[in-house]
Amino acid sequence: EIDWQTLRIEADAVKTEKTNYVSTPVRLITNQSRIRIVIKKQLQDCSVVSSKLHLILDDLLWVLTDSQLKAMASYMQSLSKIIRKSTEQNKRDASAQPSPPSPQHHATQRPHTATSGTAQRNPQLEAVSKFFSKFDMVETSYHIFTRRLDLHLCDDTNPLEQ
Repeated sequence: EIDWQTLRIEADAVKTEKTNYVSTPVRLITNQSRIRIVIKKQLQDCSVVSSKLHLILDDLLWVLTDSQLKAMASYMQSLSKIIRKSTEQNKRDASAQPSPPSPQHHATQRPHTATSGTAQRNPQLEAVSKFFSKFDMVETSYHIFTRRLDLHLCDDTNPLEQ
C-alpha cells in the first residue's frame, strides 16, 4: 500500500488526423489518497494467478469540459479493450499449462480433527480459513473508491487555437 498527501494527474489527447483539434488536458487533483495492490501467485512457478488494485481517494474535485469528457470516454474504451485482451491471453496461457492443485486449495477446505469417532472443528484452523477466504482473490479486479466527488461539467465556449 502506498499513500500520499497530494496527487495531480494530467492527461492530454494526442493530435491525430482523426482528431483535428487541440484538446484541453484533463486534470485531476486529490489529497490524502492511497493505492493498494495485491498480487496472488502460484507457489510452484510464481506465476500471477490474479491481482487486485484499489485506488482510494479522499475528496476529489474534477472539472470537465464536453471535449474532455468525450476524450475520457474514448480513453476508457481503449483501456477496457487492453484489459480484456490481457485477461483473455492470461486465460489461454493458464489453460494451456495444467498445474497441480496448489497448497492454498487445501487451506480453503474445512479443517476437521477426529475425536472419539466424530469430526469436530478446529477453531484455530477454521479462523485461518475464514481469514483466507475473506481476502482471497478469485479473479483480477480494479476498484476506485472516493469519499466525495465534486464534478463540474462545462460547455466548450472558448475553443483553443494554436
